[in-house]
Amino acid sequence: MPNVQLSAVNGQALGAALQASNAIQASTNGSITVNETAFLSAAKTVLPDAQAQALLAQVKGYALHGGAVFTMDNPQVPNVIVPWDAMAQTVQSGDGPAALMAAGLGVHTAGNAQQISQIIRTKLPNAPASFLNDGVLTKLGAAGASFSSHLPMPRLSPTDITKLAQTLMRAQFGPWEGHWWGWAIGFQITFNHDDAAFLAGLLNGTDGAATLIAAAKAAATAGVGGAITAVVGVLTASAAGAMAAIAFALGENMALVNNKWGVSIECNWPYTGGLFFWAQGADQGPTVTLTSPAVNARLTGAVSLQANSVAVSGVGFSANYSDHAGAAPTWHSLGNGRLASTTGNTSLWTLVFDTRLIPNQSNVNICALALTDEGNPGDVKIRDYHLVTVANTAPVNTTPTLIAAGLAIHTNDDDKHDDTSFTISVTTANGQTVLAGLGHEAYSTNGSTTYTTGSDHTLALNLNGTPAASQCQNFMVKMSQQVNGHDTWKFNATVTLHFSDGSQLYKTWNGIQLVNNHTFTF
Repeated sequence: MPNVQLSAVNGQALGAALQASNAIQASTNGSITVNETAFLSAAKTVLPDAQAQALLAQVKGYALHGGAVFTMDNPQVPNVIVPWDAMAQTVQSGDGPAALMAAGLGVHTAGNAQQISQIIRTKLPNAPASFLNDGVLTKLGAAGASFSSHLPMPRLSPTDITKLAQTLMRAQFGPWEGHWWGWAIGFQITFNHDDAAFLAGLLNGTDGAATLIAAAKAAATAGVGGAITAVVGVLTASAAGAMAAIAFALGENMALVNNKWGVSIECNWPYTGGLFFWAQGADQGPTVTLTSPAVNARLTGAVSLQANSVAVSGVGFSANYSDHAGAAPTWHSLGNGRLASTTGNTSLWTLVFDTRLIPNQSNVNICALALTDEGNPGDVKIRDYHLVTVANTAPVNTTPTLIAAGLAIHTNDDDKHDDTSFTISVTTANGQTVLAGLGHEAYSTNGSTTYTTGSDHTLALNLNGTPAASQCQNFMVKMSQQVNGHDTWKFNATVTLHFSDGSQLYKTWNGIQLVNNHTFTF
């Protein structure tokens, strides 16, 4: 039977089309029916006619013997129905999948093929001869024997739960429904090598499912976003049935395949639920790794944010923190990194940032994120996080003085070209003393400094001394741009001055328009 191979993009589109068409139906007795007309109509929106026909033949073959019905303990979770022929193919495709299937079927304590057959027929009486053949049963027996030596250990400590949550936060998720195996759609989670080693050991030494779910929920509570939330849903649905046993086998599988780029965990499920998880060595792809500051670092004054990347156009930095006591933490852009060096296929990006722009607090989340070719935030899966503490000491001088200055820009309906630079000068009210500024900022010739329509940028200004707050009252701002040819840039700007006593002064002007080598003062 032909095995149609699809890209992740086509798999995602095909999965969505087939779900919408209701072309595949499964009943509670395990029978699976395929509406050929609806299937072909949906498949041909993504595939050429010949591929659609081949895929239909493949799915009809899987539907022929029906599926195994796994009843979940949670009444709110639908039964899982998995095609028997698909399970047979999964069992024989490698030792890892075989161990997972042995665990999922509950046959890992059986001593021989006959006992395995008896267990399956007792639990799932509709098992066909196509599944209960010597090849499948022998593979299940071998996988079960290797798995049975691993026994549950006590639950994780709160520290390990937190560490696992951070591991999940660093993982790359998706694309959801981005993989198609001809009978199921699914997703992929990729961990770096060290995180994969930690997760593998943890799954092999605990009750697995409960702690994995607890950690995923902790990560979701930390505000990671939709990907973690979706994973929690999948893991929760599976935990009531086979997930606890699968967790152990998955840990064993992960340890085997972990390479220098890490591990990708695959999960696929038919349209009615979820069952199969397995691991494979990760492919090298776009990555961003935050190298400075270190995890749990204590930051004061100006710091150098640093990140390594592979196969991305640029790296931006942001931070999640509270603007004042009692406020919920929110994300703030710190600025885009500058390319410092390239070694082989790895690039180093740096950004000097004054931490005095952040109120003192613990659990500040510093993030390095891949950028698009236009310099905007890119794929949210390609990022890295470190939790740090900001602890700046107030000066002994009781007279409040200027300690930091920042510029926030929102580009309106006309962008700034990458090879247009700008300068900003912040002066006293009479214009005679420069308080802070930047020169020849945001210039490049590779697209990394284009300020696109609707984008937001935050920059730390260079101080010219530490004048008293009284000298900064009614300050003035002068912004100029230097173009290469012609450029019109329309934007809103806010300048904020921060003082040693925690007070601030700010000035905002909306609707600024710089045309060619023009200057605007506000």
